[in-house]
Amino acid sequence: MAPKKYTKWSDALLKTEAKKYTTRGDFLKYSSSAYMTAKRRGIMDDITKHMFDARFRWTEKMVKDEAAKYKTRSAFFKGSRSAYSAATRMDILEDVTEHMPRYAGKGQKRGPNIRTLEKQKKEARA
Repeated sequence: MAPKKYTKWSDALLKTEAKKYTTRGDFLKYSSSAYMTAKRRGIMDDITKHMFDARFRWTEKMVKDEAAKYKTRSAFFKGSRSAYSAATRMDILEDVTEHMPRYAGKGQKRGPNIRTLEKQKKEARA
């Protein structure tokens, strides 16, 4: 059995390796040794400037388009947590979920559920 080959990372090699990836997450996932070496040397920001920064990804229009794909807030939350969080952070959650049926809180009268709404739509078409 041959011994494992270890890469000695120079700054130039780290930069070349980082250019293969579009996000820091992918860089960490597929080349953890290079990622950790760059982080340890303090050159992470320099070699990952070209990468997409997911923290600032969602715009208001993008969040609205994403929310339109879902019928309920819980489905929106489960299906696209980052968009839901962005909507909350931007304080536009009420605006982007206005097409979704509203449910009352505990102890209050509840509104119609999705099955009822769908049934009403079918009856209206007939």
